[in-house]
Amino acid sequence: KVWEYKPQGGKFGSINKPTAGPRTEKELPKGKHALQLHSLATPNGVKVTMMLEELNEIYGLEYDAWKINIMEGDQFGSGFVKANPNSKIPALLHYHEGADKKPRRVFESASILMYLAEQFDEKNHFLP
Repeated sequence: KVWEYKPQGGKFGSINKPTAGPRTEKELPKGKHALQLHSLATPNGVKVTMMLEELNEIYGLEYDAWKINIMEGDQFGSGFVKANPNSKIPALLHYHEGADKKPRRVFESASILMYLAEQFDEKNHFLP
């Protein structure tokens, strides 16, 4: 038997679909810092924001944070899907070679936390 998609009820039931790729054309905003966080205040989003704030406090690391409204389907915009093909928050773009170069994409909260610690935690406050 082949599974068939049937629309689900509720707010997320109408957003989540068994498809991949962008559903709308919408580029992500870009600020002035090398690190660009695209997220929301969900538990996984807060973990990354807390790490960035700690790195800011200790090392002065600056970043720009942008809201991805998952209730409105922002995670399915073309710019966000380029940042994270899984269409899940959070996603981090690191313009490590300059603002006009292609950024390094990092997604999934644990991967972002490891990346930030390995790249910026010179005194090993967060990793042994």
